[in-house]
Amino acid sequence: MSNMRSTLLLQLSLAFTLVLLPAKANGQNFALISDQAARAIHSKANSPAGQATVASAMTYLNRSPNALPVLHIAGKLPGDPDYVKSQQAAVDLPAMTDLALAFRLTGDRKYLDAATRFIKAWASNYQTALNPIDDQDFYYFFVANDLVNSDLPPDVQALTKNFCQQFAQAYLSEVEKAPPPGSPEADPKNPIYKGPNKPDPTRINNFQSHRLKLGALAAFAAGDDGLVQRAHAAYERQIAINIRPDGTVIDFEDRDALHYVVYDLEPLLLTTVAAHSHGQDWYYYKSPTGSFLDDAVNWLIPYAEGEKTHQEFVNSHVPFDQTRAKAGVKGFSGPWNPKESATVFAYASVVNSRYRKTLADIEAHTGAKPPNFMALAFE
Repeated sequence: MSNMRSTLLLQLSLAFTLVLLPAKANGQNFALISDQAARAIHSKANSPAGQATVASAMTYLNRSPNALPVLHIAGKLPGDPDYVKSQQAAVDLPAMTDLALAFRLTGDRKYLDAATRFIKAWASNYQTALNPIDDQDFYYFFVANDLVNSDLPPDVQALTKNFCQQFAQAYLSEVEKAPPPGSPEADPKNPIYKGPNKPDPTRINNFQSHRLKLGALAAFAAGDDGLVQRAHAAYERQIAINIRPDGTVIDFEDRDALHYVVYDLEPLLLTTVAAHSHGQDWYYYKSPTGSFLDDAVNWLIPYAEGEKTHQEFVNSHVPFDQTRAKAGVKGFSGPWNPKESATVFAYASVVNSRYRKTLADIEAHTGAKPPNFMALAFE
């Protein structure tokens, strides 16, 4: 009886929430891609990215949504059953984006119907455990929602708005647990990090960058100015803590891997792209100590263009990196592959056009391509 009563109360609460929320999202309720920009995508239907996206979307038309309440990826090897199950479910995320893009490219409502199924399933079922590595690809949900939100049924619009609001609240509350810049907890070289009660390093490293990305995208998608302001303040704090004045990120010191430079820069850059799409300049913020995201991107260029090379994880301070290397997980030993940086420079080129040449060079030399939504919505 107790479980039935709890279920009924949850259903009534959700129904009440849906009634209270506005059915129609206003023009600012998007994470990265405005409705106007989404509707302009049809002009690229015959581009290589457009054709590739439609071909991909066709393979997902008959796929049933596989939404889980929680994804479990972080800290697990590829053979772990939870990892396998989560990775299989996470395919839904880029799938819903391709379906949404295919609708904008072709106007065919079969793609809209399929995208709607996926968006509704994940917004209804996902209950994040607030692990940003598990949720790292959830930005695809926000992109898909941006692309088709104005064509979603009113109840699904309300559902996604409520989901974005709660998702942003949860992640920004986690982001705000970061230490203040200049404090001992904000410096991984401080002796307190070697003690038995050392601070949580994920409050200042790539985990925090991904938390920030997820919270900021959700805040913009919810159209909540208060949440966006919180995200902006958190962004400035992370720039001050995570990036050194010489352009290196603290993850490079800890992991001795360009993989983690990329893994830190991608979420920070995507956050600035979201702000840029809303007419806000976060990218060019320079902290009082001289930390500057543009310097960090610029630091990576010699490696991305092949002028410098780097052997990955040789002096990593994280034991799990060696575990993955011994298990043969790709990328955790040997030379870094510059193709990993294509998405970094795709994001960076939106807010700083001088990186378009670097992106073109990487694509020409490695054959790498950033996500199709970048080519279709931002080029």
